[in-house]
Amino acid sequence: MSEKIYSYDDLRKLKKVLLKEYEFFKKYKEAIFSKINSNALALSSSYKILTELVKQDLDDLDNIVKLDVELERVNCRVAMSYLNEVQEHDLSLEYLTRLPTLLFALHLNKLMILKKLVLDGRKCKIIHVSSKIGLLTNLRELDISGCLLTQLPDAIVYLENLEILSLKHNHLSTLPDGIERLTHLKELDLSYNHEMRVLPKVVGKLKNLHKLKIDHDNLDSLPDEICDLEHLHEIQAHHNHLRQLPKALERLGQLEILDIHNNELRTLPHNITRLSALKYLNIQGNYIESVPDGFKKNRRYNNKRSSR
Repeated sequence: MSEKIYSYDDLRKLKKVLLKEYEFFKKYKEAIFSKINSNALALSSSYKILTELVKQDLDDLDNIVKLDVELERVNCRVAMSYLNEVQEHDLSLEYLTRLPTLLFALHLNKLMILKKLVLDGRKCKIIHVSSKIGLLTNLRELDISGCLLTQLPDAIVYLENLEILSLKHNHLSTLPDGIERLTHLKELDLSYNHEMRVLPKVVGKLKNLHKLKIDHDNLDSLPDEICDLEHLHEIQAHHNHLRQLPKALERLGQLEILDIHNNELRTLPHNITRLSALKYLNIQGNYIESVPDGFKKNRRYNNKRSSR
């Protein structure tokens, strides 16, 4: 980090992020110390260092680097306390602003046996995740919801045994290149990422996907490639700005649930009648006046108009 040449704008942005992390730890100090059973003395020392650094001139690069290093230690010490209590293969972390690289350096063997990792967004505000997360190749479920992520580390594509990936309530606008390597992924939740204006076409290469949640984003269309997901059972795409559905929709032969209420659709494609497995369709809150002939029979759908 210290070898990089930073512009004034870089420093300003970095300082803003680090201060946001500091304010988080300051706000939850009492809760953290009541929860932590180990590393309390070291954590107390780090808190004192953080306070002193913030009082100094943070326009100085050296002080910014020191603050970054100390925040890394605080995150690591909090995470280590939770990790020390893990008995099985599931780990839920709280009171973090980052998943720190230092944690992987100190406890890689214990982390690598995890099958489920949850960064609880109700008590975490994760800003970034270490690229070392790609080492957790036994993970089956990863939940980083309700945080402040603007991007995922590229290394997430190495989690090739992942079956459930929940990223709802973040600030993601896209997914890393190579995400198609997650060939075992069955559930993908990208809902409530308001910066998500385009669903990456590569989602169509997640061949074993069963459930796709992309509601409350800012999508105005779905890529045709989504119709390549032959095992897809459920699409939750409500509360977007969809104006049309993919042309090859009938290829989703196992689709049972299609929830597209509160969008901007005016018509439904006629081939929607060929979705033989479809049990539930919600088109409420669009501008659709009628459904294609023959669709009503043996189908459950909701076309009740409501205010948007």
